[in-house]
Amino acid sequence: MTLSSRHGRSRPDPGQNTDFGPAPSTDSRAGRSLGRTNTTARARSQSRHHEQQHLNLPDPSSFPLPPQRPSIDPSPSADPRHSRVVLVEKKDHRYDAARKAFSSQENDGVEKLRIYMGDSETYNMVPHPTHRTNAKDIILTMQDAGMMKGWVGSGEWMLWEVWKELGVERPIRTFEVVGDVVGAWGKLGVTGGNRLIAKISGLAPVLSRSALPSSAPMCSGYVDFEAKRGKWVKKWLMLRENAVYVAKRENAKEELLCSLSNFDAYIVTRAIKAPKPFTFALKSTDDLSFFEDKSDYMHLISCDEKTGGRWMERVLLARSFVLYQEKSTLFTASNGAAPTALSRSGTTSRKRAPTLLGSVLPSEPPIPPPMSHGHGHGHGVFEPGSLLGRQQAQRV
Repeated sequence: MTLSSRHGRSRPDPGQNTDFGPAPSTDSRAGRSLGRTNTTARARSQSRHHEQQHLNLPDPSSFPLPPQRPSIDPSPSADPRHSRVVLVEKKDHRYDAARKAFSSQENDGVEKLRIYMGDSETYNMVPHPTHRTNAKDIILTMQDAGMMKGWVGSGEWMLWEVWKELGVERPIRTFEVVGDVVGAWGKLGVTGGNRLIAKISGLAPVLSRSALPSSAPMCSGYVDFEAKRGKWVKKWLMLRENAVYVAKRENAKEELLCSLSNFDAYIVTRAIKAPKPFTFALKSTDDLSFFEDKSDYMHLISCDEKTGGRWMERVLLARSFVLYQEKSTLFTASNGAAPTALSRSGTTSRKRAPTLLGSVLPSEPPIPPPMSHGHGHGHGVFEPGSLLGRQQAQRV
């Protein structure tokens, strides 16, 4: 044992082994005068450093950033810190708010989605077992559980993404990962009452995996374009090479409006003052926070019903074509088997995909069964009694 010459107090020898791990370095003058604040601060910092080394704590800066979307992580590692499942479901807090708003976890540990039925306020809690669960998996699970019994309508069941605050909605393709869709909602989607709805639609055959086009669809023509809120101007719109361009006239210089790598077509459901009877939106599938200019987040286009149906068909199919090219993991079957490769030959005979004309127009909602299978009525995305739930109830 040695004595402190300054205070006369004993302290353990630096080389002595104790039950509390190795003694701190003699350079850390932690026991000296409290008045020497600089020395004390340095000693505390060194003490934390030795404690971190003793416990083998990882350096937080060594953790990699999580992927933007769980389905496009290109090279998952065997290290749990690099696992797509761990990063998305445990570490990536960008997804937490959106996932909590539409899901819950039961005692069995399986996450369940809140899926609304038709245009009603009835919803079911549907198991969402993995980060690769797609829209088709959800619909099949609901059908197997008997949740669709008694509903009447024309078409097939599809999962829809509904933006209540923006007044737009779109059908989710059967092969799209539901976690990707909800993960992109961000703060705007959560506070705005976004929801997932299962309803009968005529778009299912068109947006199925088997209806993928063999080449990028093209389209062009004059439309009414909302240049700024409430101001509509006539523009020449072009769809080619998986992007949408806009120009003042047919032969005028064009500029890029959006790329279908991160934009999709949405049906406008809210009442707006538009020059033509049919209005659709080109909206980003990314979070609004990614945009410096918020007006670039969504573009409104108005035209007659026939032209609007043709544009919706081309854009939706072009987006499907982009997903096939850029996210091949979406087209891998759930059991790991690869899907049949698409033919790129112009001479290959293939069945013509059903047309969208008339399918995108508002139709009569499905008639619900006499007795509902849902778990609640009149609730929004948020749990009853929660702060956001009370705020939403006050707005209704």
